[in-house]
This record gives sequence, C-alpha cells and structure tokens, in this order.
Amino acid sequence: MRRYLFRFVVMCTISLTATCQSIDQPPFKIAAVFDLNERGPSSSLEKQCIFEGIKEYAISEDLNIEFVFYDNHRSIAGSINAAKNIVEDSADIVIAPLKSSEAIPLVAELIQSGIPIVVTGTNQKLFESNKNVFGFLGSDIDQAKVLAQEVSYRGAKKVGIVYNSASQYSVSLKDKIFGNILSLSPLLDIDQFEIHSNFRNFQSLAQNLVLGKYDVIVTVLFNPDIAFLHRELDLLHSASLILGTDSTGGRKEFYTLSGGRSNYFQHIFIKNQPAILTGEFNHIYSEIFMTYCASNVSNRTYISALSFDVAHFVIQLIRKNSTKKDFRDQVSELLKSNEYRSLLGRDYPLIEGRRALFLYEIGAQTNEYLKELKY
Repeated sequence: MRRYLFRFVVMCTISLTATCQSIDQPPFKIAAVFDLNERGPSSSLEKQCIFEGIKEYAISEDLNIEFVFYDNHRSIAGSINAAKNIVEDSADIVIAPLKSSEAIPLVAELIQSGIPIVVTGTNQKLFESNKNVFGFLGSDIDQAKVLAQEVSYRGAKKVGIVYNSASQYSVSLKDKIFGNILSLSPLLDIDQFEIHSNFRNFQSLAQNLVLGKYDVIVTVLFNPDIAFLHRELDLLHSASLILGTDSTGGRKEFYTLSGGRSNYFQHIFIKNQPAILTGEFNHIYSEIFMTYCASNVSNRTYISALSFDVAHFVIQLIRKNSTKKDFRDQVSELLKSNEYRSLLGRDYPLIEGRRALFLYEIGAQTNEYLKELKY
C-alpha cells in the first residue's frame, strides 16, 4: 500500500508542476549510467531500484531535477555509447557506473564535453586526463598511502607484495604501494611476487612466502585468488600478517573458498566504506529500499547504499545551490566543497584530516571491523 500511496503523491506532483511551480530555468539534468537489464545480476537490480526510487523522491520534493537513465550493458562499448547520448542530450552532470572498468571509457569519451562526472571507482586513470571528474570515494593513491602507513605502523622489517600482472588495477596499485612504503621506510626489504591470469600454483607461492619470513604480506588481488592464497598460507601455518587492498572484499565467496579466520596469522584489509549505515538520510534510504527494492532484492547491500549515497549527494548539492547564478558552470568546483555526511560514514568535502578508509579483519564467518584510518 505504501508504494501506491507514494506513487500517487509523485504523480500529483508531476501533474501540478507546470501550474503550481514557477521555474526560471530548465530542469537540472542528471544522467545516471548503469545496466538496465531487468534480468541482470542482483547488483544491477539494486542500482536500478535505488535510482528509480531516488528519481521519484526528487520529484516528490518538488525539485527542478530531471533524472535520465542510460544503459551501458555493463560493457566498455555500452559506456562509450551512453557517453555519446549524454552529450547529445546536454546533461548537466553524470553519475558514472560503479565499476572503474565501465567508468573509464565513459570518462574518456566525455573529456571534450566538459560535463562534470561523479565516479565511485578509485582507479587513478579516472582522474588523470579529465579535470571534471569528482571521486566520491577518493582514489587508489589514497589507498596506497594508507596501506604504506599501516606497514610502517606495524614496524615491519621485511615485506612481500603479491599482485596480478594481468590486472591493470593490481599492477598500478602495487606500484603506488611500493613507492609509498619506500618513501616512509627507505631501508625496508621488499620483494614482489607476480601471478597471472589462470594462475593455479598457490601452494608453491605460499611456500615461497613462508620461506621468505615476511613480517607483512601485502596483497593486491581479487577473488578467488586472494582466497586461495589465504587457504594455502593457513595450511602452512604462516605467521606473516596479511594486509590486503579493498579488492579483498571479504564477501561470501571468499569465506567459502578460504575457510575464514586463520589460527596462525591475522588477515586485515582496507574497505572504502564501513558496514554500518549512519547519517541523517538513513530513513530516506530505508523508505526507498522498502518501496522500490524489497520485492526484487532480498537484502540491502553496499551496492544499494552506495548508489543511494552518490545520487543523494548530487541532489543535495543541487538543492543548496541551484538558485545561484551560473550554477551549471560552477558544478565541478561545488562538488569539491559540498558539505555532506554520507550514509556510509564519510564526511564531505574530502579534505585532509576528514578523509578516511576503514580497516577490517577476516573473521570466522564474516568481516570484523577494526578501526577508521584518517588521512
């Protein structure tokens, strides 16, 4: 019943807008790019329902905003085509796909347009050539700094870094971590271990790591690779601390393959966001999820919370600034100064001392929160 009542209010708002609201300027057009396949994976369904809910929320709040959705089919070609359509439609701001691999081609295609883009990906390539890109979660450079600081904090004398040469993310972030560790501890002994696509000899890799007697093993790996390595190190009773990037994830697949917490070593890793929802907008998110997502998505996850956060962040920016002269020309700069407390615990603007990443430990069956890492 709540859903139908909510839609009734929205439809009334739509029908009355032309006669009841005096609009001095055309609607502020927000382009959101994601997979629109209704039979896609659960992550796509979460984004769909959250964006649909936030779109109608903006209408119900009588905001002069137009949300337009663009299907990228979760592909590079789809992102490029979406970018071309966005330029043709003269969007004022773009919410990029959540994954860096889908966002990078979109950002590249939009360079000449000058349209501001909000990205949740952290790959540094998103920020290298387009000054109009705003990183909602920061960048991999931030993660590399924090990981290096953690290595120094642990007093490590010898460090091993494991990365995947077939992954651009892994290679790039490994290089940044290596450089940051050396800048903090120039005399530190660091060895690098490379795996590749379809790598399967994790037993031999684990043996070499144990023989190396490393104080810390830094991993820049995705699943299932990190899970397989964790399991083999556990079987060999490794005593090295494992320090992982956000690609560790600690999701269900990891626990199924790795066996969870080791009795011999601690496995900790970085996350961009905490697991606990906070902030003053939680009630809006909850209402949108229950109204638009609950029938198709069984549980609220990081994907739905992040999708809400980035869209609501843009809405709040428009709500506070849309009456300003030349607002559209100032959006890129205003994004950097927008005051916002995110659903997932981040304080904006992302200035020094307020930026944070979050440290988690692999538990028996689920991730365990350790601490917030300010930088």
